[in-house]
Amino acid sequence: DILHESHRRFLCDLLDFVWSKTASEDPNRVDMRVAMTKEQLLSILGSLDGKMNDAHKANQVVGELEEVFYEVPDADSGAPKYALRMTKASNNCISFHCDGVYATSTSQIPLNEPSEYKGGKLCFFVNDQLHFVPRTPGSLVQHPPKVLHGVTRVTEGTRKS
Repeated sequence: DILHESHRRFLCDLLDFVWSKTASEDPNRVDMRVAMTKEQLLSILGSLDGKMNDAHKANQVVGELEEVFYEVPDADSGAPKYALRMTKASNNCISFHCDGVYATSTSQIPLNEPSEYKGGKLCFFVNDQLHFVPRTPGSLVQHPPKVLHGVTRVTEGTRKS
């Protein structure tokens, strides 16, 4: 796992907090993305450094994320962008798409347990076949921007990554 369980819980709590402070802006909202800089991510994860072993200290974790980011085929040398995402149950899915020019590589880390939501399955369409990817909390799933992918609708609970 790239993220320690304490990191995942902390980031989930952060998403819940941001949602609670901004949800009144649109009562129909079911999806939220929180973009952050590398420095902000280092600060957030670094607040837990006193409880972490060296392998899970903020600098190590963010360094590892950057390293694997550049291993994705077709990833360019630009700086990685960081975002947290939260999707609540709805009738909507994330339709099949290829990432736009904004993405040079995509890395996803599930933050919460699959038992906390139903649906929200990440799938890829490659070589004329549909592939569903397991989402183990703390694990990493990566893909180049030109890979056709989507997410099934979340039918219950909240999916966080």
